[in-house]
Amino acid sequence: MRIWTIQNEAAWVFLQEGGCLLAKPHHQSDNWPEAYDWMRHQMIARIGPPPSPDAAPLWGWYHWLGEARKRPDLRAVRHYWNPPGRYVLLECELPDESVVLSDFDAWHIILNDSYLGVSDEEEEAYRATRAQYETQPSEELAEQLRHSFYKSWERVIDLEALTEPDWHAMEKKSIQACFWKLDLDQVKSIKLFTSEDRHKSQRAHSN
Repeated sequence: MRIWTIQNEAAWVFLQEGGCLLAKPHHQSDNWPEAYDWMRHQMIARIGPPPSPDAAPLWGWYHWLGEARKRPDLRAVRHYWNPPGRYVLLECELPDESVVLSDFDAWHIILNDSYLGVSDEEEEAYRATRAQYETQPSEELAEQLRHSFYKSWERVIDLEALTEPDWHAMEKKSIQACFWKLDLDQVKSIKLFTSEDRHKSQRAHSN
């Protein structure tokens, strides 16, 4: 499977020197711990445990903007990739069985800690159960809500589950890739770039 991952320059140097790149929990955002922990558990269930107990997912792109634009366009990326600094876009070839793909747009439902329903009827049924729990709480209803809620998130990984008109067709989806490690010999090409402070650039042009 051909994927692209953006790493900072220090990670690229580490990969060249050590031959293998792993991510640690402190490398990922602190803003959505539950979402990232959920993805980590999905990876364990689908592709097996990480190579080290404290490894965190590495992230990349399978389709940046649909099938027609699989590779990230650095002309756009360099204006928003944070924090500003030196980065490298790595084109990699990974075994299919070592990667978990997910719908990038639907991933934001998980980041917002929301239920991911696929029909009005399903959304209404979930809200009704939640309202029932609020008036008549029970462990049975609580477990039913938990199961439905987190089961709905799995649609982010089931790429066929989210279709038009509410979601992009498969050929237009932005699809992200999660994997545990990257070996140096899996890197097929590299492109160094500098990410700029977009707001600083805008201020400079306005002066």
